[in-house]
Amino acid sequence: MLLAQGALEVNAENSEDMHGLTAEDVIFNSLPLFHVGGLNNLVTPGIKAGCSIVLHAKFDPAASFDAIGREGITLTVLVPAQLDMMMASPRWAGADFSKLRMITTGSTIVPRHVIDAVHAKGVPLVQVYGSTETSPIAVYLKADEAMKKPGSTGRVGKRCQMRLLDKYGRDVAQGETGEIWIKGGNVMQGYWQAPQATAAVLEDGWFRSGDMGHLDEDGYLWVDGRSKDMIISGGENIYPAEIENILIESPDIAEASVIGKSDPRWGEIVVAVVVPRDGRRVNSEGVMKLLEGRIARFKHPKEVVIVQALPKTALGKVRKEDVRQLVAR
Repeated sequence: MLLAQGALEVNAENSEDMHGLTAEDVIFNSLPLFHVGGLNNLVTPGIKAGCSIVLHAKFDPAASFDAIGREGITLTVLVPAQLDMMMASPRWAGADFSKLRMITTGSTIVPRHVIDAVHAKGVPLVQVYGSTETSPIAVYLKADEAMKKPGSTGRVGKRCQMRLLDKYGRDVAQGETGEIWIKGGNVMQGYWQAPQATAAVLEDGWFRSGDMGHLDEDGYLWVDGRSKDMIISGGENIYPAEIENILIESPDIAEASVIGKSDPRWGEIVVAVVVPRDGRRVNSEGVMKLLEGRIARFKHPKEVVIVQALPKTALGKVRKEDVRQLVAR
């Protein structure tokens, strides 16, 4: 993938606008720098703004608590998996977050209990939306919006444009789901030595993300899921994120991933793969009950698979294709 230096500069301007970056900020990063989120959400923008930056080679909850309290950290990026581990620590209740102006998160679904727990500490948890192809910052919340729009990924960035289009290339109405398209100087030049793959996602400067989302009445983006992850069952479109968000509200469920499985009658059926929390017991009937009265019946899983862990990337994002293979096995 080719990201020009100018793309990183535009991304830094989006980050400055999102975080209100100044040279007085002290940034803590424990995400891998080979990933665009670890490198470009705060680190390269922080260098541009003249911030102090504390880097850890790997994430460790105890070391993170120490750094945030000892180093006077004002800004950090922590993905939901990291926040979950910190929240599970006995140090969470008494942790010193007094200097933190906000915590940035994203990369995957952010469970509501994580949002509420961070806000209960008096720290805004701001979500950012983007991808490696957008450097990554494209849509974001700001600190004063975080508690007003929990769960939203915010509004389009200062140096970006965004459209939501249907399968015919038409802009969708407010509240309707469409594919997220992003345009701006932060968008990649293309995939390295892959012209066909590049042509499939770049059109007149617009990047077709493959993600689906809708805008609320205030213009805030809510991500509904990946278009390739959408399940079509009996002719109905089902977005896994809607089901996953409900399941992970349960105190018994640590993680959930919903996929489609081929079915001769329905085309696809919904399968929920769940990981119980330590010390909790989960069964299929209990999982099904969590969805009663919450979503339409046709969206309910036909199967529930209980596992000890979900396959993930280095940033804690679930690998859906690996989950499909796990279910197939």
